[in-house]
Amino acid sequence: MRSQSIAHRSLDLVDLAFRRRFAFIDLEPSLGDVWRDWVVNHRRMDLATASAIEQRLNQLNQTIAAYSRLGRALRIGHSYATPTRSMEGRNSKDWFAEVVSTELKPLLEEYWFDAPDEVELAVAQLIAGW
Repeated sequence: MRSQSIAHRSLDLVDLAFRRRFAFIDLEPSLGDVWRDWVVNHRRMDLATASAIEQRLNQLNQTIAAYSRLGRALRIGHSYATPTRSMEGRNSKDWFAEVVSTELKPLLEEYWFDAPDEVELAVAQLIAGW
């Protein structure tokens, strides 16, 4: 038990060193009108799927922010839901389901390492009906 507190103290000292040397700004998840318009018009994601992804990630972010051991700093950003290339000729729902499976689920497993039911519920809500 003592080594764990020493490790935590060491990390706290590193964090403090960074905070003394660098400026920090908060970046909020940007899922909204601008994001939705961009993925629809520049990445050719269908509007209904973009709106559903936005709503589902916003709901997940509310859950994460309210969870006492996580909080606002660990909310999911828009980069996870922004395709790097055109979705033209591709199924937007299938693309997002793959993102959930390969990127978001592992992240949520880290967040809720001691609550696998929370992970499964969150994943299910992200892709419900798809």
